[in-house]
Amino acid sequence: MVKLSMEATCMTCGFRTASTIVEAVCLAVDGVGLLLDVLTVVLDLSFLLVSSLLASLAWLLAFICNLPHTVLTGLPHLRRGAWLSLLALIEAEPETLHRGILNVVSNGHALLRQACGICAITMSLVACVINSLVNICLIGTQNLFSLVLAL
Repeated sequence: MVKLSMEATCMTCGFRTASTIVEAVCLAVDGVGLLLDVLTVVLDLSFLLVSSLLASLAWLLAFICNLPHTVLTGLPHLRRGAWLSLLALIEAEPETLHRGILNVVSNGHALLRQACGICAITMSLVACVINSLVNICLIGTQNLFSLVLAL
C-alpha cells in the first residue's frame, strides 16, 4: 500500500498529523494566529500613537489656555518690583535720580522688548510642537498604510 502524505506536526496544537487535509487546517489556523498577532501589534501601535497625540494636544491646549492667566498673574509682581525699584531710586541722591529717570524709561522699553521677545519665542515653540505632532501623525499614518499594503 502506498502512503500519499507524510506525517507532519501542527505548530498550533503540536499533534502529528497524517492527512493533508488536517495539515492544511493546521496551516490555516497557524496563519490566522499569525494574522491576529500582527493585527494586535498594529492596533497597539495605533493606540499608542493616538493616545500620545491626544495627551500632547491636551497639554498644549492647557498651556495655551493658561498662558494669559499666568502673564496677568505675573503683572502685579512686575508692578511691585518696578515700584520698589523706583522707591530705591528716590532714596538715592538727586543727581542719581536725574540720571536714573532716563535709565528707568529705557529699561521699561527694554523690558517691553524682552516681554515681546518671550511671547514670540513661546509662540514659535508652540508652532514647532504642533508641527512635530502633525509630522508624527503623518509618518505614523504612512507607516500604517505601508504595513497594510505589505500584508
